[in-house]
Amino acid sequence: MVCSRFPWGEEAIFGKSGSDVTTWAVRMARVATGRKVVLGAGYFGWADWFAGMQGIGKTGVPAGNNAYFVPLPFLDIAALEAAAAKHGGGIWRRS
Repeated sequence: MVCSRFPWGEEAIFGKSGSDVTTWAVRMARVATGRKVVLGAGYFGWADWFAGMQGIGKTGVPAGNNAYFVPLPFLDIAALEAAAAKHGGGIWRRS
């Protein structure tokens, strides 16, 4: 039923949480584009690629595990533009 609503959708995958689904989306975007860097604002759960960025002390995530995640202040367009300019072709973007 879900796939019938999207002509380009071949399959649907359901997750148990927003964190799981977001992690899956980041991984699939990296596979599809060959790019590594993700720019983000907000809370993305406890996935390893994000957990160490929350500034709450020890998380059990190895240093450098989130090297390709760039946190941005919420609704700060200037910060988004600066990060996009800095990371250039390394970020995912629609063409």
